[in-house]
Amino acid sequence: MEILVLVLVNLGLAWSCIASFAVASLLFEKGTHGPDNGAAFYALTACLLPVLLTWWLAFGLTVSRGIFDGWGLSRQWQYGWMLASCLGVVLLLMGVALDRMLPLASMLILPVMTALAAMLVYRVGPLAWAQRGALAMSLLGLLVTGAGTGYVVWQTTLRGAVRTLMATGKPDSFVLGMVRDIDPEKNFGSLLNHTSRHSHRVVRKLALDKVHGVPDWEQRVQESLRNGHHMAALVFLRDNAVPDPLLFTEGIREAIRLAVEEAREERLYPASWEKGKAEEVVKKWAGYGVDLSKEMAELERAVARMKRRD
Repeated sequence: MEILVLVLVNLGLAWSCIASFAVASLLFEKGTHGPDNGAAFYALTACLLPVLLTWWLAFGLTVSRGIFDGWGLSRQWQYGWMLASCLGVVLLLMGVALDRMLPLASMLILPVMTALAAMLVYRVGPLAWAQRGALAMSLLGLLVTGAGTGYVVWQTTLRGAVRTLMATGKPDSFVLGMVRDIDPEKNFGSLLNHTSRHSHRVVRKLALDKVHGVPDWEQRVQESLRNGHHMAALVFLRDNAVPDPLLFTEGIREAIRLAVEEAREERLYPASWEKGKAEEVVKKWAGYGVDLSKEMAELERAVARMKRRD
């Protein structure tokens, strides 16, 4: 059994070298043409799951040899400790790669951990050093898990504070003045950009009042779905109620088709964000019994091809 584990560890150590290049490429990915986080997540999972298994086999083999029995913990606790630590380090590596942050520091995690696993499994160096190294790795893994949890909580709190500020704080004077100056008859499509749920409540209310103040605003929204303001019109429909949703179905189909054309011509930026807006509208209209999955699938294919070309 130990021979099989050693063979798997050797294969895993080789794979770890390959995975380091995949992780590094994501860490240094720039611009809107790179893979979105969905694709990156699956790529990282495929790369790092074998690495996680390799680390755990290496450290588990060390545990099975009884090196850590002197700690006074049962073997089950030792295996669990090692697995939790390795998992914490892998999750940290995935997190920083997905967020494209701390690239230089993050690149050291994978090779250092892989080298430590190799040293432990082949007992390179004094045994006491190996024990201290494994203990340090375990503590690092637990610290990383705690830090990752803290980071998620902090980000959630920060986003909540930003939303509260957007709802209750002072609106941007430039944006507010710009919306005040928009002529709803001449620049109706421009108003739709400011009816998003992400706009400041004062700005959004002013924009919505101007939109609804146009006598034929429903017809104007349908026209916007078929011209250069189609994405703004989709945002309006995503975030605001309309008297007769089914009235806008064909316009939404046309708006998605226009987005598909833009993606094919590499004019849809940022592609993932724009696709996400269309997805939310499609889900909302599915609640009204409207099937827009065919148009959405075409947009997804066009965006995927756009990214592959880049």
